[in-house]
Amino acid sequence: MTIAIFTRVLLALGVAGGCTLASRSLIHLFQLESYQFPGYRRSVLRAWRRSVAPGLMMTVLSVALLAAHRTLDMHASEGVQLFLALAVLALMVLGGGWCARLYQDKQAKKPLVLTPRVKRLYGMMAVVYALLCLALDSTGWVRKPRMPQSSFSRARRSCTSKLRALRFSAPNRRKGVEKVSSPRELT
Repeated sequence: MTIAIFTRVLLALGVAGGCTLASRSLIHLFQLESYQFPGYRRSVLRAWRRSVAPGLMMTVLSVALLAAHRTLDMHASEGVQLFLALAVLALMVLGGGWCARLYQDKQAKKPLVLTPRVKRLYGMMAVVYALLCLALDSTGWVRKPRMPQSSFSRARRSCTSKLRALRFSAPNRRKGVEKVSSPRELT
């Protein structure tokens, strides 16, 4: 149970880290506009492809990695589940950095400077992304389904009971022995 909770937290941190790194171009635009929302909005609308593309790429990458994790995690032991979650976390963070590098503005007026305000903004974005991921996970939208063991075990029980019924209802060829219809009659 604790491994399942730990892997959920790791996956939420992976999505949050990747999305935070992928939002570098948005933070850079916000810094270039002196942290004023009207100018920031105009800049985003003017260069909407450069602003939206890293987020869309990170979304596609996150969905693909979470689907792969869900597929591989269904049949894995607890140690392998933890390793898979750590691998997905690392791939999401690397993917977020790759998305940010891919859409980095080459001819920016000024480079992005990591001021205390930008560091606080990055920190708050990471916390909000992580809380959103954990909230979505707690609603059940992202949670993996349980293994269909109950339907398998029901089918297995059904087959074994039918085989028992056939075995005990078969005619007995020995003389003087009555036909037994259920295993309870033997005792």
